[in-house]
Amino acid sequence: MGFQFKFSAQRALQFTRSAPGLASALVGMKAEDHVDQNLALCAEPLIEKEKFSALFKRKQAVSGKNNMKDCPCGSNFPYTDCCGPLIRGTHFADTAEDLMRSRYTAFSENNWEYLVLTSHPEEKKEMARLESDLVDQGAEWKKLEITGTHKGGREDNEGRVDFVAHYVKDGIRQTLRESSRFYKINGHWVYSRKDSTLPPVPQSPMEKPKTVIRDKAKVGRNDPCPCGSGKKYKKCCL
Repeated sequence: MGFQFKFSAQRALQFTRSAPGLASALVGMKAEDHVDQNLALCAEPLIEKEKFSALFKRKQAVSGKNNMKDCPCGSNFPYTDCCGPLIRGTHFADTAEDLMRSRYTAFSENNWEYLVLTSHPEEKKEMARLESDLVDQGAEWKKLEITGTHKGGREDNEGRVDFVAHYVKDGIRQTLRESSRFYKINGHWVYSRKDSTLPPVPQSPMEKPKTVIRDKAKVGRNDPCPCGSGKKYKKCCL
């Protein structure tokens, strides 16, 4: 079966350590279980040169394609002018909605590192542990709808973004709804999973039942049937 890569950090390290002439350091791992997970790679052989070259070329092709296409967040801007700079770390989100959109795009790319990086500092450790539970490799993300916002502007320190994310899994169309909470810490927006909630599902107003007004007197069970048969109503058309 070979080594089972359960986490994106392991896949990234394996790719880096297989690059000719490069050495990778195990850095940025505060959690003990992360050290154990990544040290397990030491027993795994490096990617063969031909296979690495093919993976590298495929990555370049996908990256170039992504840079030219519209951003997955639905802003109608190219990826390079929208969520791309945020995910690469060259820019920071100006608003809570900007961060929300970039996190959706990261979900569509299975980029868990960015999702952890943009989480509330008090929740990062827990978010890192939830990767295999929250990143669904079988989901194909189709569309993001921002249904409402509250605060979260450039001058605010907190905000809320309500959204509906559409995706397909196992051929079935599904949706994910959330009222996401964001806070500005040290000048940068971060997401709080703990404070986020499910928004109420909008419902159409219920119509009041109409009162039926009869234009004729009610026929009793023992009265003659209105059809003219000569029988009692209960024996005929009731």
